[in-house]
Amino acid sequence: MYFAEDSATHSFYYGDIEPYVGIGKILNETHPFIAVDVETISLKERIAVGIGIALSPTCGFYFQLFPTMSTIVPWHLLKDPAITKIFHNSLFDLSALREYGIDNTNIMDTNIMSRLLCHPASGLLDLSFIHKMEVHNMKDVLAEHKARTTLDLPPTITAMKCLQDCMATYKLFQELWEDSNHDYLATEMKVIPICIGMSNRGLMIDQTMRREVEDKLQAEADFYLSICEEEGFNPGSNQQVAYMLSKRGAYKVFHRLPFTDSKTNLSTNVKVLSQMDDVLAPIVLKYREYTKLNSTYIKPWGHEDRATTRFHLDAITGRPSSTDRNMQNIPGKFRKDGSEYPCNCRGILLPDNGTWTDVDWEQGEPRVLAYLSGDREMQHIFSLPKYNHDGSRNEAADVHLQVAIFMDAPRRLGKLVNLAMTYGATDQTLMEHLGMNNINRVRQLRAMWGRKFPQAMDWIDSRQEDAIRTGVARTVFGRNIRLPTQEEESIDGIRRKAIDYPCQGSMAEILIRGLIACKDLTLALQVHDELLVDGYIPEHRF
Repeated sequence: MYFAEDSATHSFYYGDIEPYVGIGKILNETHPFIAVDVETISLKERIAVGIGIALSPTCGFYFQLFPTMSTIVPWHLLKDPAITKIFHNSLFDLSALREYGIDNTNIMDTNIMSRLLCHPASGLLDLSFIHKMEVHNMKDVLAEHKARTTLDLPPTITAMKCLQDCMATYKLFQELWEDSNHDYLATEMKVIPICIGMSNRGLMIDQTMRREVEDKLQAEADFYLSICEEEGFNPGSNQQVAYMLSKRGAYKVFHRLPFTDSKTNLSTNVKVLSQMDDVLAPIVLKYREYTKLNSTYIKPWGHEDRATTRFHLDAITGRPSSTDRNMQNIPGKFRKDGSEYPCNCRGILLPDNGTWTDVDWEQGEPRVLAYLSGDREMQHIFSLPKYNHDGSRNEAADVHLQVAIFMDAPRRLGKLVNLAMTYGATDQTLMEHLGMNNINRVRQLRAMWGRKFPQAMDWIDSRQEDAIRTGVARTVFGRNIRLPTQEEESIDGIRRKAIDYPCQGSMAEILIRGLIACKDLTLALQVHDELLVDGYIPEHRF
């Protein structure tokens, strides 16, 4: 392979043909496919310093974009919708290229392709056994050259890294294409420009309400802090929390003491504290909750014009997720268990057009479970109209209420049991989910749920047994999702995911098709199974 630099144009060539004067003219030839990779200053500073374009697995060009832009960047290739542009993690690269107007309607993403084909890891280096090309982790490259960002690297090193990545991406695409479900993949690719649009758009912030929410959260946090300080410990210190709760005997509820990953300190995570009977445990959780909301979202937004996030499609279930302030975790008026927050954090985000239209796949996972299992009782409940003729809610159509009535329990308990079963809860995880310490009571509730929905219970049992044998879960639309192996996770964990993955994965497929159906609307945000559209949209438009 030959590597050559043209310092006059800030560009590089890497390929199996010996470079000659004018070799760059091959970029003007017809290319139905190109592979693209972008190098940014860092993962946090997403300013593109250069772009690599591979015309094949053995021919690529790199063009510097920052601090000095190459004079010969082939923008015509990147902006042509007739050319399929292959990325490995397109959402990251395209976000870095936002200012250049790159076409994002004709994209292939080998990262998503590898996930759909059930490969255990989807990193380009992880997939070397498939593409068999030389690639390197940028962290290792930076460490080798004692560099903090790519701006500290010699341009030749950055160029070579980028070229190796885009050429390996091209080869990986060739290797994965034959085994891919092309129709399913095409649907996934349609979501990429939608996610980019929502990421770039952002949401308007009501600064007056934001300040009110900040003050309210701070007051709540201060209240719980004062209680802890009176008891002589700082709720923000995991060590002090563990010491105080241990001293009070709060860890006695556990058969085996829960430690952190280091195995040296007692764990104080949410799961552990939620199972404790000690009154200080929920106080610590409340303090943490309000402090985190304020520090992560509310206070930083005081210095920003719009609230933004970055959407991804790398979740194993296929559901879109977000980072750089995870919008999925911003609470509205109510928690999942139905209890009310002291303030509506999500309410500070306003529509530009004055009105939100909310699209919500209500009770999506339980409905998927009803479909997959063919449970007649569950399907009957979901078939009933949500409202009576007089406009009141039809209680017979409320699956959570019907389970609660059958169990002679509050609706909240019926809802928790329904959702836990949809997530494949074992007796132990069901006990944790319900916040109970009585395993016999939990087994009783599980058995009652099984009597209410016998076909669903049979389906759960059969799928969990099948999972251990096949290692694969399957969604409504026919996608296989790889389950953890017994070396990676416990049997209970595999059994849970054997139910969770088909239900959540199928709901992700439905949500993705909903995003595509709404692509011509002003989509502002996706949160779990809910879409927010900026502006009033009449019901008949859906």
